[in-house]
Amino acid sequence: MKIVKRYFLTQRLAFAALGFDIESMSENGSERILKYPWLFFVLVILTFLKYTAIFHYAYVNANNIISVANSFSMVCQGVVCITKLTIFFFKRRDIMDMVSLLQKDVMNAQSEDLAIIREENARDVFFCNIYSLVLCVTGWFGMVLPFVRTLVLYIYNAWSGCFFTANIITVSFLEMNELLHSLWDFNTSYGYVLLSAWNMLRIHTVLAATMGIDTLYSWLITNIVAQFRILSYHFQQAGWTTAAHDGSEVGVSAEQEQLISDCIGLHNRIFDLVDELNRVYGTITFVKFVVSSLCCCCSIFFINASGSSQSAFNLCYQGIFFTAVTLQLATYCYNGQRISDESELVATKIYLAFPWPLLPVTTQRSLLMSMIRAQQPCEMRGVFFKVDLSLFVWVFKTAGSLIAVLQYLDEAE
Repeated sequence: MKIVKRYFLTQRLAFAALGFDIESMSENGSERILKYPWLFFVLVILTFLKYTAIFHYAYVNANNIISVANSFSMVCQGVVCITKLTIFFFKRRDIMDMVSLLQKDVMNAQSEDLAIIREENARDVFFCNIYSLVLCVTGWFGMVLPFVRTLVLYIYNAWSGCFFTANIITVSFLEMNELLHSLWDFNTSYGYVLLSAWNMLRIHTVLAATMGIDTLYSWLITNIVAQFRILSYHFQQAGWTTAAHDGSEVGVSAEQEQLISDCIGLHNRIFDLVDELNRVYGTITFVKFVVSSLCCCCSIFFINASGSSQSAFNLCYQGIFFTAVTLQLATYCYNGQRISDESELVATKIYLAFPWPLLPVTTQRSLLMSMIRAQQPCEMRGVFFKVDLSLFVWVFKTAGSLIAVLQYLDEAE
């Protein structure tokens, strides 16, 4: 059954680019999630080596704060990417169990529930399309920038022998001569092609990992939010069936009691899903926010401090890169806020759905337990902190403080 157009498409394609088949797991768990292990490990190793080279460049040029800020923002993104892939690799079975469970809920939903699921997933598909577009533009810009800069240098210099020499400076936006010369001679056309391919594979890995893991997180949150909305709807249905018209005490039938009991069971099941999502994604979220705050800081400082000393290409790329990182953080914070708001709203829905003065005491007691539990909203956590919109503000406050420190160090040189 097709839920909405392009349903789960972004997640499937992104993980396929890394060698995963996230829909291959059968009910008994016999099929492999990692379909092409060689592809995954080659991409991870090459990406790790490339960011090691960039970090080496930052270390060698530690006396130049602007160059360090430019390279360190890329290193931060590499740290997040490698961490995400490592954690996903070791927790892939738990994550896929959650995906499989929510997929079954989607496929087995009744008509009333299916309308809510479709509405939520249509919103998620729209977000995934926008998010993928931003990431692809950033990655495309990162891939073509070295060639564009080389072409510009070639035209302006009008020197036939400068083509590959110019690429040494521009291929990764860094001059990593010290480390890379020990690997191969990239002054030749073959060496340059090899270095360019390495750079493209690095960008491909970062794009696929970021797109896949972040959009999967959004999909999980979306379908858990849909479960909260379905729960509220079911409580309202139970409330409508217990309405009294003569002012007397409402007699709750066994069928109605069962409906309320099912709602309470669904409520507890959703709490378990949120706890499991925190368990598998908590470390990823922690590393992402801690490292991305440094990444935002370095990008803003580089744009502000370098000024006219840098080419328009570099400044434009840093601006696009900063926008992509900001959107990544906003994705996690907004989804965390949605979980909190929807879980807290359940208590209000229960209170408004039932004629409380007319309900039997036993029924009131059952509903009060759910209301008390709903008044303690579910939280998405990054191990040590709550993930919501206030965290998004905190990241930029922290980045502002770090920028002030970098500016002081730059002026002190």
